[in-house]
Amino acid sequence: MADQQTYRRAASACVLGLAVQIVMAVIVALLGLWAQGPALGAATWYFLGGLPVWFILWLVYNQHQVERLEALEAEQLAKAPGQGAIFEETSDDLKLAQRRLANLYKWGLNIISLGLAAYLLALGLVLFFKTYATLGSPRFVEQALGARGDALPGVVLGIMAGLAFVCFIVARYAAGMTVQKEWQLLRGGAGYLMGNALVAILVMVGAGFSYFGNDAVMAWMGLVVPGIMVVVGLEMVLSFLLGVYRPRKPGEVPRPAFDSRLLGWLTKPESLAKIVNETINYQFGFEVSRSWFYQLLASALTPLIVFGLVVLLIMSSVVIVQPDEQAIIMRFGAISGQPVGPGLHFKWPWPMGQVQRYQTARLQRVVVGSYSKVKPGVAILWTNQHVEGKEELLLTAPTLLNSQGSVEGGAATTQPDSQAGANLGPASSLVACQVTVVYRIADLMHYVTSTADPVAMLKALSDRAVNDYFVHVDIDTLIGPGRATAGADLQRLIQASADQMGLGVHIVDVILTGAHPPQASGVATAFHDQIGAVQEAQATIQKAEGDRIKLLAEVAGSVDDAEKIIAARTALDQLKAEAARAQAAAAPAALHGLTVAEAEARRARAQALAQQVSDGEVKLEDMVAQAPGKAAQLIAQARAYRWQTGIGEQGATERFASELRASELAPSYFRTRLYMDVLAKALIK
Repeated sequence: MADQQTYRRAASACVLGLAVQIVMAVIVALLGLWAQGPALGAATWYFLGGLPVWFILWLVYNQHQVERLEALEAEQLAKAPGQGAIFEETSDDLKLAQRRLANLYKWGLNIISLGLAAYLLALGLVLFFKTYATLGSPRFVEQALGARGDALPGVVLGIMAGLAFVCFIVARYAAGMTVQKEWQLLRGGAGYLMGNALVAILVMVGAGFSYFGNDAVMAWMGLVVPGIMVVVGLEMVLSFLLGVYRPRKPGEVPRPAFDSRLLGWLTKPESLAKIVNETINYQFGFEVSRSWFYQLLASALTPLIVFGLVVLLIMSSVVIVQPDEQAIIMRFGAISGQPVGPGLHFKWPWPMGQVQRYQTARLQRVVVGSYSKVKPGVAILWTNQHVEGKEELLLTAPTLLNSQGSVEGGAATTQPDSQAGANLGPASSLVACQVTVVYRIADLMHYVTSTADPVAMLKALSDRAVNDYFVHVDIDTLIGPGRATAGADLQRLIQASADQMGLGVHIVDVILTGAHPPQASGVATAFHDQIGAVQEAQATIQKAEGDRIKLLAEVAGSVDDAEKIIAARTALDQLKAEAARAQAAAAPAALHGLTVAEAEARRARAQALAQQVSDGEVKLEDMVAQAPGKAAQLIAQARAYRWQTGIGEQGATERFASELRASELAPSYFRTRLYMDVLAKALIK
């Protein structure tokens, strides 16, 4: 059993490692804040991850010191005269430091391991994909040097060289102590420090290339360093999961998950076979490498590898073509024959023979036009940003105008020469449109021999056809009625271009998606306003038509009856006007100077027209009266009121005549009777 001084020395080594880790992290963090490069930022986060490793190791070895003091005190207490029995009863209560140490091994090391693994995985993935998003753009190289691009390479080169040297020396010192069983936990800290040295060397290499004018290496370090974080984090998770199921022997020093085997190999560069043997032995809990099976497997490893290579070489001669595919078999890079269909085929072994498979039975597509990708989950509307990347605008023909200067509609022309004399708008327009070309491979041999990149060639031909077609069609046609026919026209144009190039493809369909006016400067909004005005006008017309139908149905009972009545009224008005002219022509003043026959003819015509007007009025009144509408109801009410009023007035006249006759025959009696009637009515009230 080691004494207190052994663990005190290990704790001192932990303090040294923690101090170095803190100083290194602070220096890299300040350098990263000053330069703001992706590689330095990732290195800062990696350096900070080593702080909890050294801290938990210091706690463990410090608790080992306390546990040794506790054990020594317990031993002295047990040897004291008369205290043995008492100590035997209370020994379990006195082992507080031992229980804390057991908890550190059981919980502390595992919590730090899982927390550090999650930290490295999360930050590594975030930093990796953040830098990966700029891959292929000028910003990928521009951001490599950060905000201090001119001064960065030389400064980083010197600082990282110093950090790498210090980390390497301290890591080798801590790793040298691990030959003692009690100090084996220091491997985790030494390995992480060696990881710091590795990261510092990689950043130093990138800065060195930048110093000589090559910034691409430093840019790639912005992906490599987060990749190292992800790999180390994954190894920690795997080590933790494997450690859960491995057997444990009493008194064995556990190996925490943050003790990386990969970084440990950098710390102590022994033979790879020895490292593999130690890892296997540790995982199974006994010397597996000394078993007869392991020795037999090691001796037969070379023949097994050779046998496996031979099997792989034979398997590389077999070609299996799927039902939706055709394949081109090549020999030394040249096509050896006609394309082969689905089934089992043979070729020369790799690398002398190769095969290229093509999905000839499946529909494929290329996207041309203004943009190729749409933001996921975003509606394709004229006025919202739904395009990923830059949107290119396509030129369209001027809009045709009619004689009044309004939009005529339809294509401006399909032949440039026919525009002579056409009434065109003031200028051409711009439109954004995504065109999807759906095709399949019809002749595979022509497809692979026509050009080096058939897909790129088809995309170029489609792009040229789209631009050529759009300059002969106005924007109102493309976003309106011509959108349905544009696909068929483009299909014929692209197919003709592909046949001329001998691409061996069949254009199945061409689809125009997302055609809209430019979104800049409120152009799309202006189009929306125009469409809204047209829709509002149409809605007003439809409402007026509904009101007309409602009013006619209410007045005449039905629209047909109302239209017949309106037609009859129009004809009657025309007849009245003609009758008025005939009446004026038959006036005595107008007949002066005419013969008797001519005058009689005019009078006869005036009388005939007057009679026709009278008959027409009667007929119109009958039509209105017979229609089951409100007008007929009003006419019936008027007629009933006329008869009621007429009969009532006639009855009153006749009653007055009778009363007058009675008053003449018996005046005194008549007055007395009227007087009594008035009194009787008054008494009743």
